[in-house]
Amino acid sequence: MVNVGRYRLTVYPSGLPGDYAELSARATLVDQSGHSEQGRWYCLSVECGAETVLVVSRKRRGPFSTPEALVIPETEVLFLGGAGRLLICDLKTPRRLCEHPVSSEFDRMARFEDAVLLAAQREFAAWDIRGAMLWNSLDAIAIEPPWGYAVRNGVVRLEGKSAAMTFPLMEGPRKPA
Repeated sequence: MVNVGRYRLTVYPSGLPGDYAELSARATLVDQSGHSEQGRWYCLSVECGAETVLVVSRKRRGPFSTPEALVIPETEVLFLGGAGRLLICDLKTPRRLCEHPVSSEFDRMARFEDAVLLAAQREFAAWDIRGAMLWNSLDAIAIEPPWGYAVRNGVVRLEGKSAAMTFPLMEGPRKPA
């Protein structure tokens, strides 16, 4: 259990909790898929005071797929990555803002200034802290693992097998001329 701002997040990484049906019935927003499928599940519940705001449950993609949640306190937006997608929800309303399929295995998420970066094996993308997409590397360049990045003073340095490039954090990479 983790508290972020006025929200309490509870992660069930190894399956659905025993009271899943009751938890889902109390939630204002429930996001679930594939419950008829066999496999390993994870579940995240978000509470605000006595109210269950959101319950998300997803089938894990593989043995090493671990969900990752990031809450932006000042906008009350949740970013939840894992199981081949990124789910973005407004916790105030609550409502789903967007769902982005991740083209390859999800690696990590991080906030830098007013952007949230998602890194996957072959994809690198950014959203603003309100949940609007800023850019996606798939629109401009091909990246192959292993690769890495660093952000400093609003500039991203992306380094891959054969090349390195820099670009403004809020603008993203551009197609080579």
